[in-house]
Amino acid sequence: MSKEGEINAVLSSPSADESPKRGAKESKSAADVTNVGNNTTTQSVENESERQSSSPTVLSPKRLFQTTAKKPNRDDDEDTLQSKRSDHPSNTPFEGKQKKKQTKHRTGYKGQQRRDRGQSQKRKIEPKSKAPTSPETNESLPPPVALTYNHDTEEGELRTKGYAVPNKKFEQRIRPVTFRGHEVAREEIYDSDDIGRHDQSVFDAAHNIFGHRDVELKSVKEGFLTNNLENLSRLHVEDLLTKYDSIKPIHLRVLISKESEKKSWADDSQLIFMEQEDEVLGLGVQQRKIMKVYYYELYATLMPNHNFKSLKENQLQQEEFLRLFLDESDEANNTFELRFEGMPDDARMEFKWSDMVNYPGDLMIFGARSTTLRSYQSLFRDKAKLTYIQHIYRQFCLETRGDALATFALTAAYHRKIAIATTETTKTIEADAVTDIINNKMTFLGPVKSAFFERLDNLFKKAFEGSIAQFQNYNDPLVPEDILIEFMDEVKSNKSLGLTHAWQALSNMRAIRSNETRSEHIVHAKEMQVFFQLLSLARQADPQRLIHWALVNALASYGWGIRNKVQNSLCYWGNTCSTWTRDEKMQQLLESAFNKQTEQLSSCTAVLISFDNVQTGQQLQKQRGGSSSHYLKATHQLANKVVPFTITTWDDMHVELTYDDQQPIPSPSGFPLFEDVNINSISEVIDVFVNLDSVASVQTPDFVGTRVAGYDNLRAIAHILNETKRCFWVDNVQPDSGIFKDVNIKIMQKIVRSKRTKPLFEGTKGFQDAVTAIWNPTVGEVTQSMMLGVSGLAEETANQCGAHELNKLFRSGVLVEKADGTYELGEGYKKRRLYLFGDCKSIENIAKFSRDLSSRKLSYDQAADQTAVFMEAMTVVMELPGDWHAGLAMLKSIYTLFYDGFLKPFQEALQWKRINIDVGGCYFQACRLAGYVADELMRSLMYEFASTFDALDEFVEDDEGIDNHAVLACKFAAGFKEFLHKMKSSNDELRRACALYLTMYTRFRTFVDSYRTGDAVGILLGYNSFLPIWHMLGQNKYFERVLAQNEQLLRDYEYARYMEVSINRSVRVHNKDTGKRMIAHDEMLELRNADLAEFQSTQKMESYVRQGYLVGAASRCKKSVTDLYRINRSASSTPKRSVEPSMIPERQLLFEYLMKLGVSTHDDNRKYNSKDVYQTRAKLTTVLTREDTKGRTTSSSDHSYNRIFSSIQQILSTESEGANSSGNDRGDDEEDEIDEDERMRSVRGNRDGNDANTNGDSTDDPETAEEEVYENNGRSIKFRRMHKKMLHDLESEGWKKIKSLDLKELRESRVQREVRQQKVNKEIVNHIKEQRMLGICDVGQEVNAVQPWKSFVQQARSDYNGDAIEY
Repeated sequence: MSKEGEINAVLSSPSADESPKRGAKESKSAADVTNVGNNTTTQSVENESERQSSSPTVLSPKRLFQTTAKKPNRDDDEDTLQSKRSDHPSNTPFEGKQKKKQTKHRTGYKGQQRRDRGQSQKRKIEPKSKAPTSPETNESLPPPVALTYNHDTEEGELRTKGYAVPNKKFEQRIRPVTFRGHEVAREEIYDSDDIGRHDQSVFDAAHNIFGHRDVELKSVKEGFLTNNLENLSRLHVEDLLTKYDSIKPIHLRVLISKESEKKSWADDSQLIFMEQEDEVLGLGVQQRKIMKVYYYELYATLMPNHNFKSLKENQLQQEEFLRLFLDESDEANNTFELRFEGMPDDARMEFKWSDMVNYPGDLMIFGARSTTLRSYQSLFRDKAKLTYIQHIYRQFCLETRGDALATFALTAAYHRKIAIATTETTKTIEADAVTDIINNKMTFLGPVKSAFFERLDNLFKKAFEGSIAQFQNYNDPLVPEDILIEFMDEVKSNKSLGLTHAWQALSNMRAIRSNETRSEHIVHAKEMQVFFQLLSLARQADPQRLIHWALVNALASYGWGIRNKVQNSLCYWGNTCSTWTRDEKMQQLLESAFNKQTEQLSSCTAVLISFDNVQTGQQLQKQRGGSSSHYLKATHQLANKVVPFTITTWDDMHVELTYDDQQPIPSPSGFPLFEDVNINSISEVIDVFVNLDSVASVQTPDFVGTRVAGYDNLRAIAHILNETKRCFWVDNVQPDSGIFKDVNIKIMQKIVRSKRTKPLFEGTKGFQDAVTAIWNPTVGEVTQSMMLGVSGLAEETANQCGAHELNKLFRSGVLVEKADGTYELGEGYKKRRLYLFGDCKSIENIAKFSRDLSSRKLSYDQAADQTAVFMEAMTVVMELPGDWHAGLAMLKSIYTLFYDGFLKPFQEALQWKRINIDVGGCYFQACRLAGYVADELMRSLMYEFASTFDALDEFVEDDEGIDNHAVLACKFAAGFKEFLHKMKSSNDELRRACALYLTMYTRFRTFVDSYRTGDAVGILLGYNSFLPIWHMLGQNKYFERVLAQNEQLLRDYEYARYMEVSINRSVRVHNKDTGKRMIAHDEMLELRNADLAEFQSTQKMESYVRQGYLVGAASRCKKSVTDLYRINRSASSTPKRSVEPSMIPERQLLFEYLMKLGVSTHDDNRKYNSKDVYQTRAKLTTVLTREDTKGRTTSSSDHSYNRIFSSIQQILSTESEGANSSGNDRGDDEEDEIDEDERMRSVRGNRDGNDANTNGDSTDDPETAEEEVYENNGRSIKFRRMHKKMLHDLESEGWKKIKSLDLKELRESRVQREVRQQKVNKEIVNHIKEQRMLGICDVGQEVNAVQPWKSFVQQARSDYNGDAIEY
């Protein structure tokens, strides 16, 4: 066994055992540490933490006390002992605490001899080497801090040194027991409010010097301590244990509470106080009040026992000292005595060492002021728990009471330790939190999480089911973002869900900060990323979870045509599912899709359905009969929800069909009273555009047509005013031309830019939208649609189209299938309304099918009954032409007339390649070319008219009148309208061709704007305006469809049906706030055809039909991915700002071309020559290179192929450029409004050529194919001649020809014949049935039986006029 160690150092405070010089240093350091005024510390927390962390490991207090300290042998229980410090009011910072039982202590004379230690305790101690001394003071330095074992090989003997109790070890080893360290470490005994009140009371008392100034100073006996406590220092128990002087007495000032729970203390101190208060002694004792407690202030000297000497001379071992201090039953060795001045020698009071700690509020001992400031940092060393540190401070404040400087030093050490502990605690908490998150929280297991993910997945499942068989907006995400945000917020804030820690960890990795300074939508997009990443991790943990959420990505990828191998590889990340799972779920969705859609359609009273042909693959020629197994042709169908019109007041009223240019159009209900506006009054016209609300609107329709006619005139003026602003907003395009009057052009520029005309131009720009919104309040609502899938039956023939029509009647509830496979009329079928939209070919085939049914040969079998049912069911159907295809036919008419002799030279000058006379495959590019030419032609003619417009002399620069500028603008528009009308009959053929082209294109542009704004009135006006042109060009199918449309809307059906069609004429796909306009029904189906074309190719019709049902769901899935998986989402939802008109190089070139042609100069003898138009191209000087591309950096390969391409252009003739080159024909046009989806153009390029030719009759003329030749730099260039009717006013000629046909009488008589035929057939069939029932007529003899009844039937019908009937 190793030898027991000795106590190497005295347990003393720094002020008691350090030299004056060293004390001065410590005083300075303590002064730096303590700031009385601000309670701040200057030493860094990190240094303290480093010093603590660098200290060698010491024995824990818990183990030391358990193994060395004896349990006290007393009657009091442990709880009473532990609470001695806080039982008495004077020992606590607050009053009112309940008193505990008092512990008995002996005072007075010693009645017991000191115990003999015994021979066993008197062990021989090896001589200790002298401690190192300071070179300055020659005094012993403090011993080392660590308890170490050293091996000394001196004298050839291995020797182990004993334990050395280092300085300040008392606070680290003994104090924890007195502060109930074990209990505090386990319990939260104080709350934050209690701690705050305690700290405040200590601060207040210290600043008030604990009431010292309230005491009147009295005389002090010479040689004794002053009675001014501000000049004294309060002694702790460790101070008393180190004070030992057998020669010179140690003077003290002792304060004993008058209300001490130690009754003997209070009594003895009262007696002593009375003696010392005697004036004879002159001690000047008095009663003190410190923090509401009264004390007896006494003069005393310290009488130490023999243990003082043992401690001083290092003769007391650590184990023995701990036993003496902690063992309260040993009253002989752990006590000290105080002798009081002026009292007999035996008038002494005996106290235990532990009394200084247990009763600090009852016993307060003051000594001479220390030359150094106390440091209490070691008191809190190795303490980490905040509540324990606060408890130590709370209790030790009682031991510094009365000593302001000591209290401040204690407070400074306390706050410094709190800062260190808080930092370390935070680090520990963070480390523990990370460990807890990784080990316990970062998991997706558990019933609560499973229920959450199941609830989210069911939401997507229902959304998928709804996307197949419900009306919806296919431009919305599958699940609204607002609902996903609710789930995301639940993950963020619902702690019971158990995903908050995972959310926080992922958010930190994504760099999401709560105080993000960037725009809010960036933070939201990041949070959505984190949310989806969390869902992906959940699926990685369990692939069977969130299947329908993952199906969103899978179906979107399927709709984009991503191949299966790529799809299966992406499944690894969890945000999508495998192709096998995708196919299984799609099969489940489509199991009852047809029945659900039929049920949904049958529940609607009115349904609007559009259909069109669709195909996949490429039909191969000269292979196996001209067909390919990869080519599939079917019919795509789309249903739109109808906004009903239920007012039937005017159903019996109709307009008269005139079949001419004066055809009246009934106004919609609620239409403004434009017939009251005098179109010749400038002020009234301005008032309409500036303040449309000033025009009253009524519900009663106008069946005369004047109201719509007034609207048409105002719309024409609005269009010219809009063109005026566009043309004159930019600076003069060609100043000093010698043709135009620059002063007038400058005036027009000032007018259009004037603040006075701003309301006018704003009103004209939105005039058509504003008028439509008045009579159709629902025009801004998004149209609800439902994809009806692909039908395996094409719609190429009349019978096929008829089958599609009857199928739609069946799905809409008009027809009901019986058990035997036949059909009957559904209940209430007359109240149902079905509207069919398609291209001209499809609608014509449906009409032919209806005619075939009505004119079929008379039969008397069951087929006749079925035919009658079908014909009756078809009476609820209204077949209307698709407006998008009608616009295509209008553009085709323009190109038929003007392409070869007028538009093609401009196309070649612009170097646009993919445009030809057959606009079916290049609709978007053809619109752009026609629009550019029309715009610059309008600009040149407006410049010309402005140069001769005399009314501009009335222009006032600084207009004080409100209407001057607006009046001039309206006068200019009215004058230009008349100017352009006169040009159509000009003898100058070039100017006449320009006027005819501009007028025709304007009608086409206005028609497109009409269905873009939902203006059904403008759509009908547009159809009627092109009716004579189609008739003159031989486009008879569209000519017939326009007439049939007028007959259905204006004559055959009730006004409510006309109004219902007008309200639902166009489709709004996007919210109105986005700034995007409406589209036609057939155009929407073309967009869906483009979506279907992106699907993975299939070889079987069954698969193709199934894909058709998924088009809508895939569109919503793609929308979900593109919208929700994007950082800058808000930018896409913000409407684009409209840019002011500008001149781009393409427009500048066209304007120069027109000026070189001399469009703005008049010559009555000028004939139109296509050769001159082509040859003028060589005179152009405008360069098409854009400024923003001049400085663009290109690669070396880009430079090389561009140089080679330029060389080829110089070598080859211009006639071969169209065949051998492929250029980009799309210029940047800020003002182009004929918008078509890019996806649709790629599809139409393969098949719309056929549509354009089959929708209307062929318009090609043999003369247009003839070519001429002109010389260009010695080279012969071929060009096509102009159309022979290009210089004819087809509108005027067409109306004359139509009027000569007497269409009104012809078409009415045809209808009457059909009605008579149906009536006769019905009577004959009924007669034959009666004959069969009577057994008179046998099967096969019906014709002979019918002949005698012909005259009878004719005479029986009162409305029969006796015309011959053909059988």
